[in-house]
Amino acid sequence: MAITDWPIAERPREKLLSLGASRLSDAELLAIFLRTGTRGRSAIDIARNLLTTFSSLSDLLGADIDSIRRGIGADQRIGHDFLYAGTGYGGSCFPKDT
Repeated sequence: MAITDWPIAERPREKLLSLGASRLSDAELLAIFLRTGTRGRSAIDIARNLLTTFSSLSDLLGADIDSIRRGIGADQRIGHDFLYAGTGYGGSCFPKDT
């Protein structure tokens, strides 16, 4: 379920504003930094997966990008194209390039 479907008082960002950072779990704090989830996975789900892989928020903050990709990629619904996205095509945004 998407975080936007949760009761307002249970959403990480709203909890942060009303209760302060000390009242949030590591997963909730990380979800705020992630900002958004993916189809079928909330930012909290992704944050929990990362924390399971890295044991703690402090271990995660010291991790290299390949380790983070492996942590996120442990979920089969996230594919190579998502984790290793290339540059986008500007299309009509850059007429000189078309």
